[in-house]
Amino acid sequence: MSSYKDNFGKNEESERLGYDDSAFYFFACTILILIIIVYSYFLFRDLLFSKRVSDKNQKSSDLDTCQGVLKDFEDKSKAKPSMVKYILKLGFLAFLVVLLYASYKEAGSVEQMKAFDPFEILDIPHDADTKMIKKAFRRKSVETHPDKNPNDPLAASKFLQVTRAHQALTDEDSKENYKKYGNPDGPGPIKVAIGLPFFLMKKENQIVSLCISFLFILVLIPLGFFYWYSNSYIYTDTGLKEDDGRRYAQVLNEMMSFQDFPKLAGWCSDLESIKIQNKTEVEMLIKLNADKLNNRGPKVDKKKGVLANYKCHMLLLFYMCRAEGIPERYKEEVSQIVQKIPSLIDLWLEISMFFHVNYARKVVRKNIPFKTVVDLMNFSQHVIQGMWEKDSELMQLPHINTNASIAIQKKMKKKTVSLKEYVELSPEERKSHGVLKDAEMEHVEKWIKNLPKIKFSSKLYTDGFEDIIGGDLVTVSVSIDREDLSVHDRVPPICSTTYPFSKTPTYHIFITDRTEKMIMGNMKLTGTTKVLTSEIKLPTPPTTNGECMLKIFCFVDSYIGFDQSTELKFTVTKYDEERDTFKYHEDDIKRDPSLFEQALQGLKEQNSDDELESDSDDDKGFGSKKHLSKKSSDDEIDDEKDD
Repeated sequence: MSSYKDNFGKNEESERLGYDDSAFYFFACTILILIIIVYSYFLFRDLLFSKRVSDKNQKSSDLDTCQGVLKDFEDKSKAKPSMVKYILKLGFLAFLVVLLYASYKEAGSVEQMKAFDPFEILDIPHDADTKMIKKAFRRKSVETHPDKNPNDPLAASKFLQVTRAHQALTDEDSKENYKKYGNPDGPGPIKVAIGLPFFLMKKENQIVSLCISFLFILVLIPLGFFYWYSNSYIYTDTGLKEDDGRRYAQVLNEMMSFQDFPKLAGWCSDLESIKIQNKTEVEMLIKLNADKLNNRGPKVDKKKGVLANYKCHMLLLFYMCRAEGIPERYKEEVSQIVQKIPSLIDLWLEISMFFHVNYARKVVRKNIPFKTVVDLMNFSQHVIQGMWEKDSELMQLPHINTNASIAIQKKMKKKTVSLKEYVELSPEERKSHGVLKDAEMEHVEKWIKNLPKIKFSSKLYTDGFEDIIGGDLVTVSVSIDREDLSVHDRVPPICSTTYPFSKTPTYHIFITDRTEKMIMGNMKLTGTTKVLTSEIKLPTPPTTNGECMLKIFCFVDSYIGFDQSTELKFTVTKYDEERDTFKYHEDDIKRDPSLFEQALQGLKEQNSDDELESDSDDDKGFGSKKHLSKKSSDDEIDDEKDD
């Protein structure tokens, strides 16, 4: 006879080892939906979300040149794909959608597991009584008995169904199991499997599927994790590799100046791909160095060859000197170099501060002085603005080149004119110079309105004390206020006629001693709010006595001529032990009782304690004083009654 599983399972050709395709189709639909959503977002992102170059402030909307440089770079570096590639991507998306629809249709057509319904098997209503159940059982058992149906191969199965249906409705245990589990035999075993298509479960495909599973689980997944783990520790917080930190720690020294930093940038590991291709390229770079840079670049010894970073060094010089006539194929590599400069500046500052601090502690022998740090900040400013060391600050403005800056200096009758001096002039005075055309002058005026107006302030204080004694920790607090912005405005990106990336200005604060030889501390401030604040705690030498002074320098990494400095003067006295002893206030001393009053108070407390102890002893037993007094009073009352 057939079992219950054979009669109430799916109407399939075989058992399929408990596996079915329904779970796979539902799983496939879920995965396909996720893939389609992510793929569609990246495919239509540029159409749905237009990338805004400028900030939300109305101020930055007038910077046509700055936005134009940024937009040109984005158009070149992120050029739209060709129509053929775009059509292929759309075709792949359509294929995913069709695959999702097919999986959905297949999942909806999966045959459900047949439910065991004894009333349906006996062909009786659900409210039938016992008499009707037995009558229907006798009738069905006769109709489905195998002896009555010798030509029906399913007769035995039908007869078993009728028998179990009668048992489920008449036997108490079977009836209880049917109500709880839907099965008169009670809970049965359930096979759970991974949602895979059935063809992988076939015997002839088991070896292949097993090998593929082992390949993913034991080879590809561990290799992927190892690759991710190894690469995650290659890069530091500055976005550069750890090898760069070790390399620059050996190269940086106190003799470095502005002209040396372009050469150092070429040693970055991420820029190793920018290499010289052939001898023709070397000859072309040498010629460009002579024609465009007046041999400002490094000299090449043809016998010894060129250094590995020669091309990177030359391309950075072309950018900073604003050399014209550079081949178009180099512009993408120049942008790649310039993009790494802010990260390199952060790394070089970190290494410089490490050597400077540890040199003061006599841990290392190499020292990076404050002068080198200043040159490093100047290099950062000139790279962002695309200028060389001796170029005029006026070249930060659009349409002003070397000749225009010289003409403005002659009009103002000065050898050098700073950007602040030029900005302080009225628009009429600037226009009266006649150096630029009217349209160009209007653009310059818009640019000047968007230049930052920075108010830098600092203060020094100690926590808990008004005076400062040698050895105390003093807190230096600095504040940077953008006066050209309102409270709710955000800081717009930096303005540059050459820098092709959107960047928020960063402020580097350095605290030095009176002689500017020792850096006491440094801070880095960046953000989009109107006011930026930060503070640092510094110790004062224990032996210091007299007036001290700290110099605080604020460098803007993106603009030339906007650096500021302040001085903090304070008086330090020698360490005094009485200062650390706790002193009582005079009013508190007056409120305190004298020695005689404290002695009297102690005696009173002692007497009160004795009285409490005596009262507690009197309350115990029949021998207590209260009991005896009560007993004597009772005796007196009895005597009076007798009389």
